[in-house]
Amino acid sequence: AARLKAQKKPREWPPSFEEDGIAWSFDAASGYFFEPETKFYYEPKTKLYFNTKTQQYYQHVPDQTPPYVAYVASSPLAAATAAQ
Repeated sequence: AARLKAQKKPREWPPSFEEDGIAWSFDAASGYFFEPETKFYYEPKTKLYFNTKTQQYYQHVPDQTPPYVAYVASSPLAAATAAQ
């Protein structure tokens, strides 16, 4: 009989940059930090997290579950891309 492997559920949210900076690697092409497991970018100047799957920005709110809230405003990444 075939045994089913319990698949690890992928993380939905990245670790915060301030608490686990080692999980993030600098992406020279974008100028942002990238976390490969969740595919989020972190922009240190604005302290915003960008979800590449949903194309949405988030702010980190440590005392909340989940610890991220959607950020609604003109996006720095979109503005930087449009300016090029």
